Amino acid sequence: MELNGRSTITSPKQDVEGDNIVYNSSTGEAEGHGNVKIVDKANNRTIIGQDVFYNEKTGHSNARGNVKIDDRKAQRVITGDEVTYNAKSGYSAGRGNVKIVDKLKQRTITGRDLTYNSTHTRELVR
Repeated sequence: MELNGRSTITSPKQDVEGDNIVYNSSTGEAEGHGNVKIVDKANNRTIIGQDVFYNEKTGHSNARGNVKIDDRKAQRVITGDEVTYNAKSGYSAGRGNVKIVDKLKQRTITGRDLTYNSTHTRELVR
């Protein structure tokens, strides 16, 4: 399904809102451009950004432009100019004013460019 102009798609598992939206319920993939907000109800996760790609089945997301990923299930919030996040593996990488707040690990990490994996104890911060 593809929608142009400010639109919202609401389903039992996921809500997608944006200026342009492409959504495939079979694959779980959602892509939005322009003030995008994706609410994954099944996994208790919200992704906000100017351009967002998200797959609810794999937990993988890429987002650009004032990004905020709030993963309430993993108790993790990630913000930055550009963020890649995989909820299943715990991997995240960001560019530009990145901040990761990991409530489970009780840590906050900030940096210009950042790579973080919640399953490992090593982070790369620049």
